[in-house]
Amino acid sequence: MEKYQKISTNGLLIIDRKILVVRRSKDEDFLAGYYEVPGGKVDFGEDPKNTIKREFSEEVNLKVDIKELYNVWTYISDEGRRHTVCIDYVLELKDNLKNLKLSNAHDDFK
Repeated sequence: MEKYQKISTNGLLIIDRKILVVRRSKDEDFLAGYYEVPGGKVDFGEDPKNTIKREFSEEVNLKVDIKELYNVWTYISDEGRRHTVCIDYVLELKDNLKNLKLSNAHDDFK
């Protein structure tokens, strides 16, 4: 049984005391139809702070800056084969919210 690790980032973009969430498209293999905060996998050698900015650009077409680290948490999945470390950041919008455009991986936002 091969074991591996994954590092991911998540972004809490708070606007008017609300957090932006996006719904995974019904075509997605993992958690289709569920809402989540934007974020994603850290590429090998990539700084997680750059990852969350890239992911926001790719997933919702918005520019953000990091305000602060919110939380770091971890879980084991895939029948004990995968260890995921998640890094959550509180973000600040550096763009106009009207520029929000969802990627193909998402079909709704709130």
